[in-house]
Amino acid sequence: MATSIGRGSFTSVHSLRRRLDWEDWFLEPDNDSAIASQRTSLELISDGDPQKSSYLFELAGLYKDRFDRKDRTFDLNNAITNQKAGLELLPDGDPQKPPRIFELAGLYKQRFDRKTRTSDLNNVIANQKTGLELISDDDPKKPLHLFELASLYEQRFDRKDRLGDLDSAVGTKKAGLELLPGDNSQKPVHLFELANLYKRRFDRSYQVLDLDNAIANQKVALELLSENDPQKQYYFFELLGLYEQRFDKGDRTLGLDNAIEDQKAELELLSESDPRRQTHLFGLVNLYEQRFDWEDQILDLDGAIANQEAGVGLLSWNDPQKPIHLFKLANMYERRFDREYQALDLDNAIANQKVGLKLLPSGSSQKPTRLFHLANLYERLFDQKSQDLDLDNALQTKRPDSNS
Repeated sequence: MATSIGRGSFTSVHSLRRRLDWEDWFLEPDNDSAIASQRTSLELISDGDPQKSSYLFELAGLYKDRFDRKDRTFDLNNAITNQKAGLELLPDGDPQKPPRIFELAGLYKQRFDRKTRTSDLNNVIANQKTGLELISDDDPKKPLHLFELASLYEQRFDRKDRLGDLDSAVGTKKAGLELLPGDNSQKPVHLFELANLYKRRFDRSYQVLDLDNAIANQKVALELLSENDPQKQYYFFELLGLYEQRFDKGDRTLGLDNAIEDQKAELELLSESDPRRQTHLFGLVNLYEQRFDWEDQILDLDGAIANQEAGVGLLSWNDPQKPIHLFKLANMYERRFDREYQALDLDNAIANQKVGLKLLPSGSSQKPTRLFHLANLYERLFDQKSQDLDLDNALQTKRPDSNS
């Protein structure tokens, strides 16, 4: 065991080490001399000296600095060893203990990132949990430490596929959010991440409650985002995807009803000139069509047609997507004719089919199929109205030279 030295001698060694450290940083690029000086100082201090833990932490920091500069695992191993030794000397209740434990967790995390050994990840989690147990809920850093722990659990789930880790990630993320101030700018991000955790657990265990929780957290997060946030549209469509899964899972009416109402509410917030408007209109069309397919309510088909027309109206004439949406609108009018037998719907189907054909580039592979469909529409209109002009148009459209 090292012999204890007097306080005066200790101070001299400490001052000498500080001077050597300062000179070493300027006289050579490495901090080998600083590490050697620190180790020499430690050999002169007994385990009972109250300053020994501080020297061990400083030595751990020097090893970490050298690892960051030279990327040698040997230095990281020594940093971990000295940090652990310093922690063993700290008494319970010492205010330094929690931050030093989190530092040790950080060292293990660096080694895990380098070596990807599960044992290191386990040690990160264990130390992160211990550090959290020692700090109060009033500590402003506690939410951040909880979020870090949730991320660690998720990483271990990715490696081991143990549902318990995903459960822990969800619980820890929730705990962090409960401590986060309501006006914190990062709250939406963490709510989206919690929604994703619930979604992942649903994908694993197929519990509908997880899907409901994912939807609930996604909605709250969206409400907290400003209208100008560039990520809002992305997260909104993620919410629609969750609703679709909820629809597929069995509660079909509730999932689609909520999705439609949310999409309509989002549209009301967008100005007529907002470039995102057409994307939301076409998304609402798809939802109305799904609900029509399921519930067979003509009002949903009416809603799909109205929003498709609005979306098409926002597309420029040279937009390559315009013909596609015109053909889709024609199909919707034809579907409504099949249900209501109103000749006006066939007239509108024909009109949109013709405009879509005119906008197709010459030589498009779609043209023969679209012309054949147009001819069929004319034939159906002839059956409805018995007007020779419609039959003539059908025959004219089917002629081979119509494809040119």
